[in-house]
Amino acid sequence: MGTRSATPAREALPSPAQGLRRTPRLWPLVIATWLAAEAVMLPAALVLDHAASGLPDSSSMRGGDAALALSELVRATGSLVLLLALAGAVAGWAWSILWRAGVVRHRVWASGRPEPLAELVGLGIGGWPRFAIVSLTGLVALVLVLALLWTPLVLWLPPIDIGLLDLIGPPGAASPIDQTPPMLPNRGPWSECSALTSVQLITVGIAALLSLLVMMLVRAATEWGLWLQAVPLERPLMAWRAWLSGLRQCLRHPLRGPGTVGLAVLAGAAVGGLPLLAGALLPALRGGPAALVLGQVAGLAQAYVQVALFMSFAPVADGLLDDRAGSTADTPGHQRHEPRQP
Repeated sequence: MGTRSATPAREALPSPAQGLRRTPRLWPLVIATWLAAEAVMLPAALVLDHAASGLPDSSSMRGGDAALALSELVRATGSLVLLLALAGAVAGWAWSILWRAGVVRHRVWASGRPEPLAELVGLGIGGWPRFAIVSLTGLVALVLVLALLWTPLVLWLPPIDIGLLDLIGPPGAASPIDQTPPMLPNRGPWSECSALTSVQLITVGIAALLSLLVMMLVRAATEWGLWLQAVPLERPLMAWRAWLSGLRQCLRHPLRGPGTVGLAVLAGAAVGGLPLLAGALLPALRGGPAALVLGQVAGLAQAYVQVALFMSFAPVADGLLDDRAGSTADTPGHQRHEPRQP
């Protein structure tokens, strides 16, 4: 008769090193994620580019005239661009859930085999609803926490009204940016910001920092909860409990959970800022084909960081599957079977 081992299995925790080690096998997925990020925002960018092509050359306009032209552009295309951007954000979210579901289910059903993109997409479609519930739980929690944090603060702060003309100047006037400090107007963003007391500015800074930490915690809990779906123990509509389990684990291991997300945020910001840094140091890279290529390379690197971040949480599923395999093997009269393909 089989007996369970008295020594508890070591708890599997996220590992950035594991994410970097596993991601090179998923280059087709990285490229697809990069292309998806470019595609979902393309309609809004095309509408803006088409509308901006009808504006006069900005070099021939003074600050206030440019402000009026920009106001007309926003009035003419703002609603459509906002709608297209929102649709693109939803499409990007749906794709992110799809490939994550495919990666997790491939780990369960086809571990050790190559990860072709078509197979990941097929597996992801089958598990998309359950994984989407986990992600939506995190989004709802993030919105609620940020609302609780910022609503009292906004009500406490004095109203600040900064318009486009305050930033650029009245029609026919030079831009305040081009003026020397003594010529700056007595109204506008500078006077509005100075209306805040030091205590209020410090409070806003603390709230912004707390918001960043909350977003990192929610992201880590979501990634952790998605990998917990490798061994789902509840009905699909109860998948939100996986997010709560991930949140508890992140609070127990803040360095391995939110800390891993923090490293990914720093890496993504670093590679995303490379085109700006290169343009500042090398004038030849401030425009034209070279800047375009550099921007696309930075986008591809950011997609790699996103996939590596998710794979950093893969050890969570490894520990669950190993525990389940050990428990099943110790069951009396058990005959081992390979997982059935979905």
